[in-house]
This record gives sequence, structure tokens and C-alpha cells, in this order.
Amino acid sequence: METGLLRLLFGFLIAPAVPAVLMFAVQAFVIGYSDAAMGVIIFLIIGYASAVILGIPAYLFLRNRGLVGLEYYLLLGAVIGVAYYVVVFIPTYLKADSKYVLELISNTVGFGVIGLAGGLIASLVFWFIVIRSRRRPIIG
Repeated sequence: METGLLRLLFGFLIAPAVPAVLMFAVQAFVIGYSDAAMGVIIFLIIGYASAVILGIPAYLFLRNRGLVGLEYYLLLGAVIGVAYYVVVFIPTYLKADSKYVLELISNTVGFGVIGLAGGLIASLVFWFIVIRSRRRPIIG
């Protein structure tokens, strides 16, 4: 298999898992291993779904335009990370009684921040594996 294609495959396999593993480590320390294990499963599902549904098109968009800078990957990673928050919670806000909207936002904005951080971390890892290290071997 060609080195560039192998890096791309590794990038899409490893990058979505890194935020999930980091979240698991923090949660295991704070709330305990068994509760954290459920969270890591949810994070992995969301991470890999994001990579397939939004990450692949984002990568192709950047590649076709010759944009290889870290800032482009971080920007799109942040957008992808927040996308699930928007998809899940914005409909809730729209259906809620107007007097509860601010309370709903304040209770769920943490999920948006977690999504943002996860998207940034995954895109950073992806960039290091696929873009920055193009001229370097992955191992060795």
C-alpha cells in the first residue's frame, strides 16, 4: 500500500479515537472507570461518524484546494466538533418554551465545548499524521 494512502488510513482511524481516550482518562479519574467506559463508547461512535460523514468531505475539500496549513484543519475540526451539538440541541431550543431556552442553553453549552475541543484535538492529530508527516516515515 502506498505510504500516503497508509497515512490517510491511519489518520482516519487514530484521530477520532484520541479525544475519546482523553475523555475516558479524565472521566475515569473523576467519576470512576465503569461510568467512564460508557462515555468512551458514545465518544467513539460520534467521533467515527463525524470522521466519515463530515471529516472525509472536509479533507477532500482542503486537499483539492491545496490547503495544508494547520489553521485550516483546526477550523474545520472545530466546525465538525460543534456540528453534533448543533444538530442535537438546536431543535430542542426551538421547541422549548421561550422562558426555558436560556436555561437549556446554559445546561447544554458544555456539550458544545466538549465537541469543540474534541474536533480540535482530532483535527490536530489527523494533521500531524497525514499532512505534516508526509515526508517522514510513520514509524522509525
